[in-house]
Amino acid sequence: MAITSLPKNPTPAKTSFSDFAYCFYGELKIGKSTMAANTESPLFLDTESGLNAITASRVAIECIEDFRNVYDLLKKGDHSYKTVVIDTIDNAYRIAAESIVKTHNKNNSRNIEHISDIAYSKGWDMVRAKINGIIRTFAQLPLTLILIGHSKKEKFKPRNGEETEIHVLNLPSSIRSEVMAMMDMILYFGSSRYFNKEKNRWVTERLIHCSPSNVFIAGGRLNFGSSPINMGKSGQEAYDNLTKRFNEVMKRRKKNVKR
Repeated sequence: MAITSLPKNPTPAKTSFSDFAYCFYGELKIGKSTMAANTESPLFLDTESGLNAITASRVAIECIEDFRNVYDLLKKGDHSYKTVVIDTIDNAYRIAAESIVKTHNKNNSRNIEHISDIAYSKGWDMVRAKINGIIRTFAQLPLTLILIGHSKKEKFKPRNGEETEIHVLNLPSSIRSEVMAMMDMILYFGSSRYFNKEKNRWVTERLIHCSPSNVFIAGGRLNFGSSPINMGKSGQEAYDNLTKRFNEVMKRRKKNVKR
């Protein structure tokens, strides 16, 4: 479609939680999917069959074409969903990579086992294009987009420091950087264990980290502050605490604009 005119006025900044795209990643079984199930009318694109303990609307994703089929159905608008959850983006990558290998072996006499076997790094370029296409496609819908992923440890050496390990989204680095760049907020889900003197016992807290540290990557286009968000005792409480922090951020931004 040709551009025939230029905007006459600035586009207002988005102010609703549902207007942004999020990446939830972190420790196993900490409650990422459970919290996502408490978002507004979610539809899970289930790539790993890991939602058996959660009551939620889901579509099993077994091949790359399933993503396109779900998108086409959502685009028609004959539904009540307001959130799309890709759970997990790690397995979405695996599905994309397997589809490329399958297509290559079908069209070539020399079979391969992994995308890295395709010459000149073309396999990596192809899977990166597929993952980017999936995310950008669903991001075009008038729905909240949430990616859920596992974390892994990678060695990291700051310019002026010793080598350490940092938690990152469990994707190859080149693909991970592009995926995270498309997200408005990257939230790391982790646990903290400490001794509670009042209760005289060890206590474990589940926390949502909104800003980066020397042990994980987090942050984004909104300043959620440096203090973590307590997930509480349920997915609903975790979601309520997250949206409460979001509303505080919006209120602060609105106040600063008026100054």
